[in-house]
Amino acid sequence: MLNRMKGSYFSKLVFSHIALTLVLVTVIGGLLLGKTERMMSEEMRQTGEARASSVKRKLEKDLLDSYHSALLNRVLNTVRPEAESEIHYFLENGRGESYSRMARFTQDLKTLTFTLPLLHNISFYFFKDDFVLDQYYHVGPDTSPQAELLRRGTEINPHKWYLRTVPGHNRSIVEQTPVLTYIHTLPFLAKGDRVKGYMIVDLDAAKVIQDASQQLGREDRLLIFAKDGQLIDGSGAVDVGTLTWVRGELAAHRETTLEREQSVITILPAKDSTFNWHYVLIRPQYSALLTTQQMKQEIWIFGTALLLLGLVVSIIASRQVYGTFADIVQRIRSVAGLTKTASPHNVMGSVEQALGIMGQQKRTYLQERKEKQWRALLSGWSKPFEGEVLLPEVQSYIPVYIELSGTDIERLYGKLHEEPESAVDLRGDWVILTARSAYWIMMTRSSRDDLHTAVSEQLEQALLRSSGGDIRFRAGMGTEVTQLEDLSWSALEAQTAARYGFLHRENRLLRYEEVQHRPSVYPDIKPDTFELLLRSGSAAEIEHYLEACESTLLASGTTIEMVELLIMQLGISLSKVYMLQDESEKEHALEPMRFTLFDTMAYLREQSAQLVLNRTEKRNERNERILSGIQSYIQEHIHEDISLEQLTELTSYSKQFICKLFKDELQMTFVDYMTNKRLVNAAALLTSANEPIGHIAERSGFRSSQYFATKFKAKYGVTPVQYRQANGKIMFNLE
Repeated sequence: MLNRMKGSYFSKLVFSHIALTLVLVTVIGGLLLGKTERMMSEEMRQTGEARASSVKRKLEKDLLDSYHSALLNRVLNTVRPEAESEIHYFLENGRGESYSRMARFTQDLKTLTFTLPLLHNISFYFFKDDFVLDQYYHVGPDTSPQAELLRRGTEINPHKWYLRTVPGHNRSIVEQTPVLTYIHTLPFLAKGDRVKGYMIVDLDAAKVIQDASQQLGREDRLLIFAKDGQLIDGSGAVDVGTLTWVRGELAAHRETTLEREQSVITILPAKDSTFNWHYVLIRPQYSALLTTQQMKQEIWIFGTALLLLGLVVSIIASRQVYGTFADIVQRIRSVAGLTKTASPHNVMGSVEQALGIMGQQKRTYLQERKEKQWRALLSGWSKPFEGEVLLPEVQSYIPVYIELSGTDIERLYGKLHEEPESAVDLRGDWVILTARSAYWIMMTRSSRDDLHTAVSEQLEQALLRSSGGDIRFRAGMGTEVTQLEDLSWSALEAQTAARYGFLHRENRLLRYEEVQHRPSVYPDIKPDTFELLLRSGSAAEIEHYLEACESTLLASGTTIEMVELLIMQLGISLSKVYMLQDESEKEHALEPMRFTLFDTMAYLREQSAQLVLNRTEKRNERNERILSGIQSYIQEHIHEDISLEQLTELTSYSKQFICKLFKDELQMTFVDYMTNKRLVNAAALLTSANEPIGHIAERSGFRSSQYFATKFKAKYGVTPVQYRQANGKIMFNLE
């Protein structure tokens, strides 16, 4: 057998495959081994630079920008609504005699400092009367922590971040804290002569760096150096030798990824930093070395196994290829008219099956190419198509644009083919755009009226045969065109007409002629009224407003673009009130548009009702919390003179609010509540304390024994002495 195979095509084919396998394994294995080390080094470099750049970007861009924006909003709104008016007062009138204003304002700033963990200090400097307010009141800039910044002759650069050092919080210890400072002009964003003061925001640089470094790995260490090589701070401990080596590299201007001992050190240049900082990232290298050695070992094992597998596959593949080759040659000889035929082989069935698949692929390709040409034509493509034009040329074309809700186009297409043939010729091509939208290009000689009725019936019947869910459609029919070049604007008309299905509760196929002359009027639905109702109105008022909106939009006869604009305005108002109500600062970008106007209005009603419910629940919780605190305070100080002014200072709410709170929650006035609590306290003391009546009256907050006796008898029907005799068994000291 070997002698028979020697020199044959089969033996040459086997040896060629074996040689090719050996060469490929050798070359690829060598390339992989060499590339492994370069790949790991490049990976460490890119990863290091990416992580260091990510920290720099988070610190200098995302963190500071977001912190600046959030801080500005909180200063004016979150701390206390009156804070903005008090800033305006100090800008216009100076400190004057309003020490209570300054006390409240400094307390607000102190609260803000405790609330924001990265905030080191926030100061307000007012030109009028030349004074500074931070957590304390400073009669002049020289006595404040901003003395060096506000010194006469010092240039102030507002509206940007920069690094500086300020005295620490402990004034008794001489220390300098690095901070990131941002200066706002007052009034906000004022320029030139309109500037009447500054708001100075100082962030603790060390805390900011620590916060930005949280995204690093557990063993990664980040150091930040100033441009002159001075260490600003870092996220981990580093030995003195490494620190000295890094400073040497910075002095030599070697800003790249370097290797030292068992670490990979990445240095970012200071010129790319807003603060001219060097970001130095130190990462352990041992994991990369172990990975490299493991990869090399796996490459050797894989290469050896691949070589052995290649030898076996070469023999098997060569035999199969040779057999197939022999069969093909035999078939060619038969086609050529040679009488000698070859015996069939099983492999020929696979070849014939492959030819059948190729034929199917060709048909699929042509269909996809045809749909691509349709899409290009519908989108307004004006250039000639490459290759053969597959689109049919007929007498006229009428595009129908279809949008679905509750099912997809593929399912509808299948159901349409199950429908019995219509009396009207509905020949046409489908061009699927998305899972829920498609064009049906009608190519028929039927009239547009007959075609409109037939298409509507076919769509309705197909949807009825679909199961599950609330299935809807809206469709539009464009005008009839005779040239393929004119099909794009007719398709646009069909799509425009379909959009008006938004205004109909039932499924509709609209013709462009029905909507093209609608006036572009602005229905006066007053979106500001909707926002006001969302803030303070009842659910019934909002329901009435939305019903009126729905009726107005339907009766206006305006364009669909105007309707969508007004719906989006309502959605924006709803989103705004949601964000103002939600204290988590989570975004509430609501998309109100639904498949029809009626679905959209139902969605707006649902969201509005939920918003009103949330608002009511939060107000009730707040009132219960405030009332509970007031009641506890009254119980502890029942023997004192308690006034509404004291409760106003205690709760920071007005006297009118507190009086209304007692009336709404307890159905009594504040005075009646105080009198009742004092009488209840006195009644308890009468039966438990061996004290004269006058002492008990004083301990219960009554300054007149006669007034006490009058009120007590009005409540309990007896005098205090009679009440004690009837309820107590205590022997009293008559002295």
